[in-house]
Amino acid sequence: MITKPQLESRPRQLSLGAGALVLALSSVSPSFTQAQNAPAGAPNDVTAAPAASPRQPAPQDSTRATSETQAATEQMQAELEPTAGGLTSEEAVRLALENSPNLHKSEIEFSKADANKARAKIAFLPRIDASLGFSRLSKINLPPFNLFPNADVNSDAYRELGLGAATGGSPFAPILSQWTLQMRATMPITEIFLTIIPQYKGVKSLAKVAENQRDAQKLQVAFDARNAFWNYAQLRGNVAVARASVRVRESALRDLQSLVQAGTATQTELVRAQGELENAKAVEIQANGGVDVAREQLVQLIGTPVDPNRGIGEPFVNIDIGETPAYDKVLDEARRTRPELLALANTIEARQRLLTSKKGAQYPKLSATFGDTYANPNQRYIPPDPSWHNTWDVGATLAWSPNDTALAYTQAQDAANDLKTAYEDKRLIDQGIAVEAATAVTNHRSAAATITAKTQQLEAARRYEADQRALLLAGAATPNDLLLAQRDLLAASLDWVNAFIAGRVAQAALLKARGQTGLVSSAQ
Repeated sequence: MITKPQLESRPRQLSLGAGALVLALSSVSPSFTQAQNAPAGAPNDVTAAPAASPRQPAPQDSTRATSETQAATEQMQAELEPTAGGLTSEEAVRLALENSPNLHKSEIEFSKADANKARAKIAFLPRIDASLGFSRLSKINLPPFNLFPNADVNSDAYRELGLGAATGGSPFAPILSQWTLQMRATMPITEIFLTIIPQYKGVKSLAKVAENQRDAQKLQVAFDARNAFWNYAQLRGNVAVARASVRVRESALRDLQSLVQAGTATQTELVRAQGELENAKAVEIQANGGVDVAREQLVQLIGTPVDPNRGIGEPFVNIDIGETPAYDKVLDEARRTRPELLALANTIEARQRLLTSKKGAQYPKLSATFGDTYANPNQRYIPPDPSWHNTWDVGATLAWSPNDTALAYTQAQDAANDLKTAYEDKRLIDQGIAVEAATAVTNHRSAAATITAKTQQLEAARRYEADQRALLLAGAATPNDLLLAQRDLLAASLDWVNAFIAGRVAQAALLKARGQTGLVSSAQ
C-alpha cells in the first residue's frame, strides 16, 4: 500500500486522507493553477507549458473562482471528517441488538426452551392422583332378614337364646350416602432409566440449541446493522463529493464564460459545460435521495430515529483496515465459535438422546404404586359401617402393550432419520461457513488492494485534469477535453470514498465469519 510519506514525496501528489479528495476536487476549476508551478524542465510534463495564454481568464475571475473552490473543498473536508458526538457503527449495533424484533423472538424461543427443561424435570417425580367423591344411592326393597327360617320364633326356647325378634331389617342394607377421599402415587421404575433420563438430557441440549440460535441471530443483526451504517456513511460521503463537484463546476463555468467573452472559446463549449454542471447537480440530487433511503433502512434495523443533521462519529476514509488474516486461522476460529455450528452440534446430541428414549419405550414398563383411601363407608369394612375409616395398599405393576411397542418402534425410526438429517445439516452449514470465511478473507484482501488502486487512480485523475486545464489555458486543448477530465475526476473521487467503505464492510464480514459482533465491551 502506498504510504502517506511516499505520496507526499511526489510533486503535486495526493495524500491518503480526506485532504486527498479536497485537493483533487479543488483542481476541477480551470482557474486553479497549481499545476503551473511544476519545474520548467520536467520531462514529458505538460504542466510546464507557459503560464501566459490568450485563453487565461481575467485575474479577478480567477481569484473569485479559486475562493469559491476553496470554500467548497473546505465544506467537503468537514463532511468527510468524523463529527464529535456523531453516530458510530458500535452505537448502531447496540441499538439494533436492543430493538431487533427478530432478536426478541429468539429471546422468546429461549424462554420457551427453559420452560421445556423445567417441564422435563417433572417426569422424575411420582405421579400423584387425588380425588374426593360423593355418591347418593337410590333406595331398594330388601326382603326381611330371618336367621332361622324353620324355627318357632315364638317359642320360649328361642327367646331364651336372646336373639330377639326372629325377623327384621337386613344387616346388608346399603348406606345411601357415601363419601370417598383417595390418593394414589405411581412411581415409574424402568421408564426413568430407559426414557425419562435420555429425554431430559435431550431437552437440555435443545435449550442450548435455543441459546445458540439466539446468538446466531445476534451475530446476523450486528452484521446487518454495521453494513447499513457503512452504507449510510458511504452515501453521505458521496453527497459531500457531489456537492463539492457542483460548486467547483459552477466556478469552472464562470471561467469558461470569461473565455467566451474573450473570444477564445465557443458558445457550444459553454453549453456543454452547462450540461455537465446540470449532470453534476443530478448526481447530487440522486446522492441525497440515496442518503434518505439508507437512513430509513438504518432506522428499521436499529429501531430508533436518526437525526439527518447528525454526522458520522468515526472515520470512514483515510483508515487502515489492517492485514488480511490467513484463511485457515479464520476457518478454525469460525468452527469453534460460530453459533450456527454449535446449534447443530447440540441438535445432534438432542436427537441422539431422543432416539435412545424412543428405543427404551419399546420395553415393558415396571412401576410401583401406593394408595390410600379414607371413606365413609369404607368398602373394606364388612358389614358397611356409616363412619369414616382409612385403608392403604402398595403394589408393583409390570405392563407391556404390543401397540405401544409398535408405536415406539416407528417413533424410533423417525428419530433415527431426524438424527441423520441433523448430521447432513451440520455438514452443509460447515461447508457454507468455509465458503463465507474464504469470501471474507478474499474480500478483505481485495479491499486493501482496491484502496491502494483507487488512491492511485484518484491521483492520476487529478494530474490528468490539471494537465488538461494547463493545455486549455495554453491553447492546446479544448474545453471539452477539460470537461471529460473533470468527469473522470468525479468518478475517481467517488470510487475512492467507496473503496474505503468496502474496506469497512470487509472488516464487518471478517467479524461475522469469526462469530464476533465487534462490540468492545460485550461478550462475543
